[in-house]
Amino acid sequence: MEAAIAKHTDPSNLLIERAVAEWTDDGDTCFLGDEPDSSLNMTVGLDPKTDRLLLWFQLVVSVKRHRAATHSRPRSLFMLFQPDMFDYNHDSCISLNSIPELPAPNETLQAVSRANLGSDNKCMFQLHMCLQEHSQVVMPKSTPPLILATEKSRRLLRSFKSLSEATSLSVYLPLGDDNVQSLRAICNSLLARQLVNHAIDFESTYKGGAERDVWSNFDIFPTFASQHESPKVDGLAAKTPPSTTATTLPQVPVLDCKATEAILAGEEENEERVPEETVPPPQYNEHDAKKSTVSPRPGHQPEQIDHDGVKTEEDKPVDDEQQEQQHTSPRSSPPRKKRKVDDGDDDDDANRKGNPAIAVAEEPTRPTTPPSAYPPPSPPPPPPPATATATALPRPRNTTTKQPHHHHHVHFSTAPLPNEQTSKETISSHAPHTTSPDVLRTQLARFLRWLAAVDIELEHRLDDELWRLGEAAAAGDGVAFYRLQARCKAGVLVGYRRS
Repeated sequence: MEAAIAKHTDPSNLLIERAVAEWTDDGDTCFLGDEPDSSLNMTVGLDPKTDRLLLWFQLVVSVKRHRAATHSRPRSLFMLFQPDMFDYNHDSCISLNSIPELPAPNETLQAVSRANLGSDNKCMFQLHMCLQEHSQVVMPKSTPPLILATEKSRRLLRSFKSLSEATSLSVYLPLGDDNVQSLRAICNSLLARQLVNHAIDFESTYKGGAERDVWSNFDIFPTFASQHESPKVDGLAAKTPPSTTATTLPQVPVLDCKATEAILAGEEENEERVPEETVPPPQYNEHDAKKSTVSPRPGHQPEQIDHDGVKTEEDKPVDDEQQEQQHTSPRSSPPRKKRKVDDGDDDDDANRKGNPAIAVAEEPTRPTTPPSAYPPPSPPPPPPPATATATALPRPRNTTTKQPHHHHHVHFSTAPLPNEQTSKETISSHAPHTTSPDVLRTQLARFLRWLAAVDIELEHRLDDELWRLGEAAAAGDGVAFYRLQARCKAGVLVGYRRS
C-alpha cells in the first residue's frame, strides 16, 4: 500500500489517525471505531504538485478461507472519497470544527470517550462531510467468499458497509496544531473546487485481484447484498428493446400430428398381432377342459404345467391310481414289464389300424409346417363302450380314517383312456405354446434345475435322454421335446415312488 501511495505523493504529506465515524441508518445513530482496539483509521492528505485529494478510511478484519481453518489473516478494506462525490450545493459540504465549540449530544461524547482517542497535546475535532453519491469500497476478490474469523470482525464489517451507503457523516479524530492548519487548507481548497481525483491503484494491494462494492465476497452477505450495487449493462443490451431481452422459456420439441398418428397406428398394429383366445373345438365339455388347458395368450404358462416340478392332475402317484383301478375295474390288464420308450409310436399306429376312420381323417391333416403353426386340435372321438364301462372315476378319499398304504408294481395299459387324443398333436399340460429354440432351451434349463433338486446324480443317469432333449430344443421340435421331457419326468417320479 505504501508503495502505491509513494508513486503519487510523499507519504509525509498524509495524516493517518484513528477515528470514530458517526452516521444515521434508518433513523438510528450509528458509530464505528468507538472501541478501544478498533481498526478504523482515516487517511487525509493533499498532493501540492497536482492538487489531488487523498482521503479514505481503512478497516482491517480477520478472515479465513474455510470454516475448518484454524489460522486467520488480516484483510484491509478501503473506503474512498473523491472530490466529485461531494455535494457542492451545500455550503458546508466539508467542515472542520472543534468538539468544545459544538453542542455534541451525550451519546457522541460517550462514543469518543470509549474510543480513547485523546492525548495531552491533541484536541478532538469533527470533520463533517456531505456527499451527493455514496463512497466506494475497494475489497479483495474471493471465490468462494471469505469467512470472517471473529464476531467482532463481522460486527465491524456490517458497520463499514452501512457507513459506505451514507451520504452525510461526521468523523471525530484528534489533531495537533500543525495538523489542524493543514486540514483546514484542504477543506478550503475543496470548497473552492480546486481539487481533483487521485489515481492511486488500490487494486494492486491484493494478489488475487480487487473489486469495488461487491459485498458477496464475504460470507455474511448474500449475493448482490449491496443496495447501491447495480449490474453492468453493455451498449448492445441497452439498445435492445425489453421485449427481446425478456427471459424466454426453453423450447419444447413439438411432435407433428402425422408423426403421432403413425406412432399410434404402429402400436395398434402391434396390439392386433396378439393372437386371440383359442376357440375350443366342437363337443368340448368341462371334463375335457380339466385334462387339457389352452393358454389364453402366447407366452403364458398355466398353473397345471409341471415344467418346474409342480404337481398337476396328471402327476398323481401312479400306484394310487392303479390301486383304485384294480378295486373298481375287473378288466385291468395284468402286470408286465416296462416297455421301451419307442413303443408309443407303434401303439399309435396300431390304434390307427384298428380304427380306419381315424386313420383316414388323420392322413390329410398331417402337419408339414412348424409345430407353432398347427391348426386347432380335432374333437376327441367318443370312448369305446367297453373301456367306458371298465374305467371308473376315482373315489373320493376318506380323510377321517387312515388306510394302509400298499406298494404295487406299475402297470401300463394299452387300452385307450377316455378323452384320449388319437391325433398326432398332443393336448396336455406338456403341450408346446411356443417351440422356438430359445424357449425350448429355457424349458430344458428349468428341467435340469428340477432334476438337480431331486437328486444331483440324475443328470448322469439320464445322460442319453438329456442329450436327445438338447437336440430337440436346438431343432425347435416342441412335440418331441415335451414328449421326451414328460417320459423322463415320469420315470423319475416312478423310480422315487418305488424307493
